[in-house]
Amino acid sequence: MKAYFKKLAIVIILFANSSLGSAQADNFDILIKRNSIVGNLVYCTIFLNGQEIGTAFENNNLKIPTGTYKGLMRYNSGHDFVQSDLGKMSIKGDFLLEVSNVPGNQIPILRTDILMHSGNQPKHSKGCILLGPAQKGPDGGAFIDQNHPLRKLRLAFYGTDDPVSCPNKNITITVSDNYSIAGTYTNNEVVSGVAITTELTISKTGTTYSGVYKLMGGGQTDLINIPLINVTNNHLSFSVSVDGQTYTFLGDFTSDFKAINNFKEQTDPSSMTLKKN
Repeated sequence: MKAYFKKLAIVIILFANSSLGSAQADNFDILIKRNSIVGNLVYCTIFLNGQEIGTAFENNNLKIPTGTYKGLMRYNSGHDFVQSDLGKMSIKGDFLLEVSNVPGNQIPILRTDILMHSGNQPKHSKGCILLGPAQKGPDGGAFIDQNHPLRKLRLAFYGTDDPVSCPNKNITITVSDNYSIAGTYTNNEVVSGVAITTELTISKTGTTYSGVYKLMGGGQTDLINIPLINVTNNHLSFSVSVDGQTYTFLGDFTSDFKAINNFKEQTDPSSMTLKKN
């Protein structure tokens, strides 16, 4: 019974302290920097107040837009996503971060339940930010070790593994792209003694990619404007019309988007690699 009242008192203190607004809140700034995409998995680096604390992951098809969001603290979940002392993960606890006010596909609809939880595969996320897998403990329950980014976040937030109150902190979560698809990709080769340069310039307006395809050689330059370039995961495709004939080009970005492999017109058996300038 004493244990019960102790837990009840802690919950009351946590609630009371989280309601205080008079004191200046400390910053708790999380940065998720997207570095590369492999298949459908986005590899990211996570920083807390400017200090790198580990690796994060996202589902590329369902990842949230870049931007800065307000972070909310949650204490329960339908899954073992909530952390407590000693890295224990359960449906209830004292640490689960939610990314709030994430825009949906249709304004003003917002996406909800965008959490920062354990996992490291696209199937683990419907838009949530994954911070690495949890382990199964001797008792069969989930837990995370001291080097896990989620464990580091909780310890930094409370300052102790066994908190009795909730600190007044302003939580922000910023998501940024550390890579850019936009740019000029080039291939130089000699065909039948003639130097040929193939150049693809990709531009981005909003969420749409367009570009210019240029072929130079033998004193001649062919330039084709591309109104739409389709980019899905690491793959690109676009179609252009020349003299009434439609040609479709395909290619695969490297994970760091510094080159396009297997670039070709789809009916051509040969391909090339375009490197970013």
